[in-house]
Amino acid sequence: MDYGRAGNRHQADPSRSALLDDALSPDDAAQHVGVADEPLPARVLDALSLPGESGNVVMFRPRRPLLVTLLPLATAATIALVIGLAVGVRVGPGGSSSDPTALVAEAGVLVPRRHQRMLLSILDLDAISVHDIMVPRQEIVGLDLDRSWEDNLAVIQTCTHNRLPVYRGDVDNIIGVTRVRDLLPELAKGELTQSTLLERIREPYFVPEGTPLNKQLLNFQHHRRRSAFVVDEYGDVQGLITTQDIVNELVGELDHDATAVDLGVTKESDRSYVVDASANVRQLNRVMNWNLPTDGPKTLNGIIVEQLATIPESGTGVTVANYPIEILDTSEHGIKRVRVFAPGSVPPPKAAA
Repeated sequence: MDYGRAGNRHQADPSRSALLDDALSPDDAAQHVGVADEPLPARVLDALSLPGESGNVVMFRPRRPLLVTLLPLATAATIALVIGLAVGVRVGPGGSSSDPTALVAEAGVLVPRRHQRMLLSILDLDAISVHDIMVPRQEIVGLDLDRSWEDNLAVIQTCTHNRLPVYRGDVDNIIGVTRVRDLLPELAKGELTQSTLLERIREPYFVPEGTPLNKQLLNFQHHRRRSAFVVDEYGDVQGLITTQDIVNELVGELDHDATAVDLGVTKESDRSYVVDASANVRQLNRVMNWNLPTDGPKTLNGIIVEQLATIPESGTGVTVANYPIEILDTSEHGIKRVRVFAPGSVPPPKAAA
């Protein structure tokens, strides 16, 4: 969508639109959000190519997507100000709420629904930790130096990831990370050895599991890294987080079909799916457009076991957030596969005793 078209009486000068990032500081937002009749700073008005009217009546639609504008701005007050300008609403006492979430909802048709979801995802970043969206440690694909070189070579040749962790025994003994593309010249010649691999690794980067996503975005930028290992308070590796995981949280999965397969989701009919119970609940919601609870356990197995307070037998049924679920396969350690029905489509299967 071109934000500089229909309905924009004051077209922004392309040469000036880049000034917005520097012109609108968090201090400006904190000073002017909530003051309905005070004019915006001159440099902000100049950067936006706005007339010199008071901040509560200007109309603004940025030529660049709001997502690009809002990401570098850290405070909710700043986001409230920019959204208010974008949709032409009053911000502060006597006008619309200065709560950014309320402003997004009030924007209505002026902001497309997909962009509203992006904005709400941005506002939610500080409430989501890296632990919520990380790849769990049992799903990390890597190179174990205690394995034979032939086994590690097969992993390099068949993996779909550009970066692979290198460790000894298990991922807690991480040595570093290697980029597969750095190994391709020797791999193509059949000359790749473990010694060459060890020469091409980079020190691992660790982050605490409670780090909010908005802070981790800045950490990635500061350290110039694209991935990090998530550790708990004891220093044990819990999972892996990448910049792509955060982007997916903001804008959704880029390849719906491939991601559904990756999550272990198989469509049976228009009303039922067979799902790997170890699948991450946030990813399921994002990919399948479901509304499973995300304020508790991270996996479907965890949610069901917590609700039933036991590991159920195959054939047991449970309803989670209006979704009837039938347990298909279990082990002594947890649930392996389930069948998830659309809300209200069938009666819940037999309940656990």
